[in-house]
Amino acid sequence: MIVNVTLGANGTAQRFGYNTITLGILVFDTDKQERVNSTARISWTKDGFTPYDDFADCSVTNGNCTIDLDPDHAFSVGEQSFMGSVLDNNSFYKTVNSSQELFIVNGTLFTSVNGPSGVQNFNETVLFNTTVTDDTSSVREVDEVFLEYKFTNAAHWRSCTPVNASANGEYTCLLNISSLLLGAYDIRFTARKENYTSFNTTVRHQFIIVKVMKHVEKNNFTSFSRRTIRPENFNTTIDIIPLANLSNMDINITFNTTNPVPVNLSVLGLEKYLTVNVSEELGNNLSYAILKINYTEEELNMSGAVEDSLRIYRFNGTNWTAFDPPNGGVNKTEKYVWANLTTFSDFAVGGKKSNGTACSSGDECNSGNCASDFDGSGMWCAPSGNCAANYAINYENGAKLCDGSALQTCSSGSWASTACSAGCSNGACATASSGGGGGGSGGGSLAVVKKGQTITASKLAAYVPVSFRFAGLSANITNVVITPTGSFVSASVSVHEIPAPETAVDGLVYRYADIASTIPNANISSAIINFRVPRSWTAEHEIEPRSIALYRLSAGWNRLQTSMISEDQESYQYESVTPGFSVFAITGSKAVKTAEQTRTGICGNGIVEAGEACDGTVQLTCKDLGFAGGTLRCSGCRYDTSGCMAVEISEQGIESYDYDYLFKVLAAFAVSAAALAYVAHKRRKGKAPKRKPPGKKRARKKPKQKRRKRGFPFE
Repeated sequence: MIVNVTLGANGTAQRFGYNTITLGILVFDTDKQERVNSTARISWTKDGFTPYDDFADCSVTNGNCTIDLDPDHAFSVGEQSFMGSVLDNNSFYKTVNSSQELFIVNGTLFTSVNGPSGVQNFNETVLFNTTVTDDTSSVREVDEVFLEYKFTNAAHWRSCTPVNASANGEYTCLLNISSLLLGAYDIRFTARKENYTSFNTTVRHQFIIVKVMKHVEKNNFTSFSRRTIRPENFNTTIDIIPLANLSNMDINITFNTTNPVPVNLSVLGLEKYLTVNVSEELGNNLSYAILKINYTEEELNMSGAVEDSLRIYRFNGTNWTAFDPPNGGVNKTEKYVWANLTTFSDFAVGGKKSNGTACSSGDECNSGNCASDFDGSGMWCAPSGNCAANYAINYENGAKLCDGSALQTCSSGSWASTACSAGCSNGACATASSGGGGGGSGGGSLAVVKKGQTITASKLAAYVPVSFRFAGLSANITNVVITPTGSFVSASVSVHEIPAPETAVDGLVYRYADIASTIPNANISSAIINFRVPRSWTAEHEIEPRSIALYRLSAGWNRLQTSMISEDQESYQYESVTPGFSVFAITGSKAVKTAEQTRTGICGNGIVEAGEACDGTVQLTCKDLGFAGGTLRCSGCRYDTSGCMAVEISEQGIESYDYDYLFKVLAAFAVSAAALAYVAHKRRKGKAPKRKPPGKKRARKKPKQKRRKRGFPFE
């Protein structure tokens, strides 16, 4: 009789969380050439040194004996060993042990970021202060650490170096931020150690870089004569005209890129704030002053303000008030905003929103009209007298739309609703019909379903991916990533779950969804949609998970390129590439079983049989299944891809890739292209190198894995 290990060899399990590894053996009667039902035991080590300090009995069915082992904190990380044994409960059989096999226990590293935080001046340095602990709450020294930062709207991270380590798991890095862009920054801290899994810490808006500059001078003034104050690098001038002769007057000016007062501007700011303080005598004898603040085209585009609406605003102690003509305005030719002052205070430059931008009141819009959608899903700036609906689309006065069975009519900037007894179609109430129903033949209106969610992002840069995450999982759409071809002040993506349209898609449908974006399809370089499908749905309908795909309705239903990127105990996760947005359907197909596939294999016998993807060992890799890398495992005779790595998409876009693999592929491609070009050149000169006859490649021998011999309680 023999005992062979069939599961768990070289497998991996986590100490942290519910993560089991299945250990299994097969009991086989070599004389009768059949499997044996008996009582068996599987033993394992916990620390890699004490010989088999724990074990469990398992009952053998058809020769198979398995246990699910969930390592806890009593296990040390690294290699542990196990073996199986048949107990001598039958006088016809002797006690037999299997060979010794190894499995790996992994710990988990947790990282935290303690600084920098809050507002930082652009000409300073900041200190990254971070800590590493493991799943036993112990402070842990690690092999590698990565302290990284990035501008919130940027796609890629930059490293802070050098990293200094202390003796208690703390790591620091000093970063000079004088050359960085003004604005908010994210921090990411990742630690690596052998036999540990790292959960990196990413903190959004951890610190904000602002520019604070101060100008101090003393000056003499002549009554009713102009004195120009021009602080260096402020791009600002102040012409002061006093009522009297004044000597040795203090003038203090502070320039800031963030609001220095606790009241926000009600309009779009250009991140230009000026605080002017002068001697009390000069303030009491001020005839008037002309303040000019310059701006650039780039600053205007980033703010999203309409240039004609630019004004200087003054904080009066309670709120911000604008200097409108004739007391202020904008010079679009020379690119400055001006105001005629009679007193000094806090000043800011701001402008109003363009049509199609989300708003809450007409005061924010250059048109003065903040129009509301008929279903209450949002409000957007629109031309005077016009309406807005369907996520910022503008509708002229008199336009008609269907809202389920109701007809909506735009009337002087507001929607008027009319109930349609026979339903609404193509912008009109339908005529009652006595005929029977039937399936439509294309297009058709969709009922508006209010179950949905809208996510808005600001300051989108050209060709920088932006991620819109949907926490509510409307229609099980979890994330939409858009790469725009141009810059946008703001953009919104909305997902609404809808009923089946008149033209239904073929196949079994899990969900229909209406996905819309304020970025026109023509201005989208690429778009990715992530969605989930519960395992319960695939099991109930006998759906093959790899058959699930996303379809888009555009001149008919079109199947999109769809890939399964991961799976867990609850659902399968997918990613689809789409050329634009409209109505989508998540579909799947039933698994087709042949006569051979209907026979059920025996999971755990170490043999891949009908209906099994694997049995113990795994012949494929994560990359074979379309992932970037990682470890592919076999669990329950199905591929377990939880250890595979896909492209990681964060809140602001695609954050990281398997760069090593990508660089190797690009390097190999570059070398091959250069070699082909060289050969082509030589052939044209008649000097092409001779081709060598093909030879046999010498196969590499795989190194044998060392196994440590240990005692066993049944020997």
